[in-house]
Amino acid sequence: MNKNKSKVPLNKFYLTLGILAAIVAVFGSLYLSLWLCFVGGIVQLIEAVKATPVSAIGIAIGILRFVFSALVGWLCFFLGCWICKCFFSKAYVKRNEAKFKKQQEMFNQTRTRF
Repeated sequence: MNKNKSKVPLNKFYLTLGILAAIVAVFGSLYLSLWLCFVGGIVQLIEAVKATPVSAIGIAIGILRFVFSALVGWLCFFLGCWICKCFFSKAYVKRNEAKFKKQQEMFNQTRTRF
């Protein structure tokens, strides 16, 4: 008896979520590392230098954003890939559970014949 009332099997659902997580991981890491940290750090550095009373903390934060932009991008990407891996492994387990149940039923049918 099928307990899942939805028309889409659960393993395809997890597979779709995994693909979406991979896409979000790639674009999210690019946005964070390139736009927010890299470009934002350079803009903040320039604005801090152009200010009439030069702000040392603004310069320092701008340099830190610029320097750590690659690290932020990689961390975001790996976090997204880890989430993607969780969805893919869930889809793989669901697919194998279905195969195992089918094999178990076939085994039980052949065992009852003899």
